[in-house]
Amino acid sequence: MKLKVFLLTMLPVLVVCCQNKPRPDEDAATVDADDGTTHIALVRTLASLPVAYAEEYGMFGKQGLPVTIEWKASPDDCDTALVGKHVFAAAVNAPRLDYLCRQGMAFDTLATTHCRWGILSPALLRLQHVRDLKGRIVATSRRSTAEEVCHEILQQAKMKTSDIAEPRIANYDVLLNMIMNNQVDAAVMPEPYFTQGHLQGARILAVGEQTVLKRGYIVCRKTAIGTNGNDISLKFKRAYNEAIDSLANGQKEKWQALLQQTYGLDAKTIAKISLPKYQKAQ
Repeated sequence: MKLKVFLLTMLPVLVVCCQNKPRPDEDAATVDADDGTTHIALVRTLASLPVAYAEEYGMFGKQGLPVTIEWKASPDDCDTALVGKHVFAAAVNAPRLDYLCRQGMAFDTLATTHCRWGILSPALLRLQHVRDLKGRIVATSRRSTAEEVCHEILQQAKMKTSDIAEPRIANYDVLLNMIMNNQVDAAVMPEPYFTQGHLQGARILAVGEQTVLKRGYIVCRKTAIGTNGNDISLKFKRAYNEAIDSLANGQKEKWQALLQQTYGLDAKTIAKISLPKYQKAQ
């Protein structure tokens, strides 16, 4: 019954989300692969920041590697672009990459990414603890880091996955709107959505640490490594590592400007953001 009510109540929010002005370049048409640039599919999480930073501040250009970032609404859209051969590379979370590999697909890892995740609940529900979620709706996405984090936190709280209902919603902007409009009881969110939602009034639900650090990847298809694929990979890694050095060396004004201009974050959220410790590409 709870899930039926959810399906009915979420419809107005989905309509509102569809009417909202998209983030910069969110729905831009895919540029043809013959435009001479290397296309990379990303979502606006902090895991993607080094790639966005390298593109914005000319580090890819310095390597002679023109890059076009295709910003996607969800990790699932990144998967679709990668598997459909619409992009050279994409951000993929660890559980999803494992699933794709078990389906017989092969990938080369360009970089390992890191991002923090946590559970948010609408302020109106006044939930205090993870155990308060028993019998409630917690939004995740299938075969994803969100699902993995949710199940780990439930286990820490000595709960079963069967204790909750898990509607599958992969679009983080939609999820954030649903949390703020009291349309789900909780949702698993990555940074910077986690901080953004909390500052807008959502409650943090977790045990132990407020957020969980999780690994992801920037990968390309092995079939993309052809006559010039290895050269592209090498140039990508050089630019990526330069971006990480710059981020680690206190270039706060630069990455904060990027979060405002490209991620569409407000100054209050940006001031509260702490970057994860990024790992260099090997």
